[in-house]
Amino acid sequence: MSIYRIIAVLTLVLMFTGCSDDDEWVDIYHIDYVPQWSVDNSKYEHSMQVICILKYNNDVLDDENDMVAAFINDECVGYTKPVVNEATGQNVFLLTVFGNSTDDIVTFKMYDAKNSRLFDADNELQFEPSGVVQSVSDPLEIIKTDT
Repeated sequence: MSIYRIIAVLTLVLMFTGCSDDDEWVDIYHIDYVPQWSVDNSKYEHSMQVICILKYNNDVLDDENDMVAAFINDECVGYTKPVVNEATGQNVFLLTVFGNSTDDIVTFKMYDAKNSRLFDADNELQFEPSGVVQSVSDPLEIIKTDT
């Protein structure tokens, strides 16, 4: 068996390990690329602002290349990199989230640039047209905690 066939088989095994309904998915992904999220904001009537920081197991993700993305029904509806809060020196994310309905549930993905990891965040939000969630002085903590 060639080395390429072995790698292909191992890749498939790793991809599908734990796919039964009884198993819990691991939602931390080590990736070899920077996510290339995009949003077609012309599809949406409304937007809301989410001012947040990112935390993984209580550690603040503070790399200038970290990212957060918002999703509704697995479709990217907003993403951003951090800006520095001049008052605190802390990175904060000013995330515009697009949507159409207050029935929409917003989920988040966090990209840890320093460690090339992608997380499904534990948080969810109800979409609120023209809403502003938190503030620069009191940002929402978008978190991922290992269980």
